[in-house]
Amino acid sequence: MGNWFTNSTKIDVKLIDPPPALKYSPANPIVQGYVNIEFLETVKKVCDIKCGIVGTVRISYYANDIACGALQATAVDRKLIVQTFDFFRVYQDIPLQCGDIQVTDGQIATNDFNKGDKVKSKFCFDFPNTLWLPSSCRQYGDIDGDITIAYAIYVDIYKLGKITGKPKVQDRFRSIITYQGGKDPCVPKRISILKYTESELFHHKVKKFYYDEAANALIPSSITKSHSKTRFIRRLWDDNYKSETFKNITKDIPLAINFSVGSILDMNEPFSSYMQLKLISDLRSVKLESNQTTDFVFNGQSTCLGRFEIESLTVGKINHIRLQCYQHIMGVINETPLLRVKFSDLVTDIKDFSYSKEEGTYYYDVPVDELIQCADIDLNQPLSRLLGDRTIQCSGSIQNWFSNKSTLTFIWKITDGQSQQKRYQIMSACELDCLSSVSQMAYYPATGAVPDAISAPPPTYERSGNDKVVV
Repeated sequence: MGNWFTNSTKIDVKLIDPPPALKYSPANPIVQGYVNIEFLETVKKVCDIKCGIVGTVRISYYANDIACGALQATAVDRKLIVQTFDFFRVYQDIPLQCGDIQVTDGQIATNDFNKGDKVKSKFCFDFPNTLWLPSSCRQYGDIDGDITIAYAIYVDIYKLGKITGKPKVQDRFRSIITYQGGKDPCVPKRISILKYTESELFHHKVKKFYYDEAANALIPSSITKSHSKTRFIRRLWDDNYKSETFKNITKDIPLAINFSVGSILDMNEPFSSYMQLKLISDLRSVKLESNQTTDFVFNGQSTCLGRFEIESLTVGKINHIRLQCYQHIMGVINETPLLRVKFSDLVTDIKDFSYSKEEGTYYYDVPVDELIQCADIDLNQPLSRLLGDRTIQCSGSIQNWFSNKSTLTFIWKITDGQSQQKRYQIMSACELDCLSSVSQMAYYPATGAVPDAISAPPPTYERSGNDKVVV
């Protein structure tokens, strides 16, 4: 992971089989490696060396002082209040394998290390699966308040103070790692299939070819756009926009999507396993009797009236955030984009749809293999891998200072291959989690590596730009 130099020591931490982007999760919670310490000068009275993982939170709250006048209220000062503390810690003591052992009057064993002495030790920690830990994030919130959460591997070298005789930190090493949390494990997980249907109407969809009864053949259409708003004017010089001809060239076509997704989306499963898409068209609602009439097909050739192209899928996340910074409580709702998938040449035609006698509609189940083949990214990868080094804040709460509720949104964009496009936006109840290979028991090394909730320190305040500091 790199070297850390101080005036007295050189600290090097090497991880064993780290995950991509150093992103750990409940599916791969074990952090293990080696720590190497080389003393660059003589250091006396070293009483302890600790290695572990620490989680640190920084909550920012922006408060406005309002002055009330006769006619209006005016913001006078904007104050930034910051609270910083450690909320999670696992650690183990590193054996002091060399150096001269000394005993002080307080019966605390210490070691004297000479220049060139080295200490090497293996460590193994585990992010527990029995409690909810928030994901790493930076300024998660909005302009009124946000939270930053960071996890780091640390090595602290303690020595006895000359005056107080109490342990104090001589050297400190920090190296940031990323943690992707899952849903709160204390909340029962009931996985079910959620089905959503969204409908749109393509007004005056233009045929690329239209059937001519006199010629008994398909004739290429000379227009590519219906120009519905200006059709009244255009028909003065263009016969294609006159009522009888326009009615033959264009039709209103309904198209609905039926999208199925699990109530929990496993970030460690292939994303393609959640791509269940069905297209539905109720032709009778627009007085079209069949998908095999000359409006759609003639002698096996399509008129392109029923031609549609699936253009993209955008996955987003709606966050309901609650933060508490000392006595200040704030609620935040925002939407975060997660993933955008573009499809190329993913074309369907209503003439090829199957008929459902029960529903009286025409439908087409889009094959998952076609979605995978036409996508611009590898949909066989899990969402955690597609996000790279980014993390997602899943639903859960920790003590009273942070809670988060997240649900996913899916936006399918479908075009008619010409001038019209529709957005099918699904506000789902689907939540994210890490389910694959997750055991219910967490392992802690026998050397005292247990989670520790650290109490918050006294208030700290910082100046930021034009913000006024609270004193």
